[in-house]
Amino acid sequence: MSYTARFITHPIFLILCVGSAYLIAFSLDYLKDMETEYLFVRTILIATAASCFLGTLISILFFREKGRSITQEFIQDLDDIVKKNNYEWVVNQSYIAKAEGNADETWVFAQELTYAIQPETEIFKGLAKNLNRGARYRFYMPDHPKVHKIIADFFRLHRFEEGQVSFYLVPVEAFVFNAIISIYGMGKDETPTAIEFMPNNNVVVWAEMDQKFTREMVRIGQALAEKYPNATTRSAINVALVNKKKTVRKERS
Repeated sequence: MSYTARFITHPIFLILCVGSAYLIAFSLDYLKDMETEYLFVRTILIATAASCFLGTLISILFFREKGRSITQEFIQDLDDIVKKNNYEWVVNQSYIAKAEGNADETWVFAQELTYAIQPETEIFKGLAKNLNRGARYRFYMPDHPKVHKIIADFFRLHRFEEGQVSFYLVPVEAFVFNAIISIYGMGKDETPTAIEFMPNNNVVVWAEMDQKFTREMVRIGQALAEKYPNATTRSAINVALVNKKKTVRKERS
């Protein structure tokens, strides 16, 4: 930055401009009722006030440009770090929401679906929106009573067509997925993409897997679906499904 730019963006310059503006305002107020011989003085004061205003405006514009430049440099540095260290596999919630929103079918391997049954969460709202547009979901979860209740709540809270959502319950000792793994794009003519949530107490990190890992997860999902029946046939979940159908019929009537 040049000497001139440093000068007009210095806090002391701004303080002087503002202070001068106040001083000129008081002086003009004092001279407004005096004789015409002070007209020249008033003119000088007005010109000085205009100069102070212009200087302050220029200083603000320089500050804005300086801030924009620093921000762009920071973003560029982050982009360089990501590319040089091959961190492009790290994705954020917006990326995930877009992937899920564009997928005709999604498979999810998860210990629980806590946020999917909490109506106030963004995950619940996004899931409801995707179900409403006809997207299909397949969930793989451990087979224990807590999960049964989650599934029952899922059927109670969400609206979808029969066969649109499937749950496959795997024996607890055989369910080896501690992290959440989602495969987006499992519909016809779609390219699957697997994204895994990396559990960490301090940060939230989602990692996009390569195609080799994605294909392996698809194979595992297919094998589990063949080995374990669709949990929607279970009595505990059927009760929720029956109640859901009764509610829908009541609303329609």
